[in-house]
Amino acid sequence: MTLRLIPKILDTIDVILPVFFVDKLSAVIDSAMLKIAHIQHIVLAKLSV
Repeated sequence: MTLRLIPKILDTIDVILPVFFVDKLSAVIDSAMLKIAHIQHIVLAKLSV
């Protein structure tokens, strides 16, 4: 009976870990987009002056 329990636990871990990594990847992409938006704002401000 315990041999059947182990794969279920591992399947749960396999499902949870990709969700965690997607969230981390999303945070990295969001911070990169904020930097790009900030640079675009500075460039537009310089061009309009």
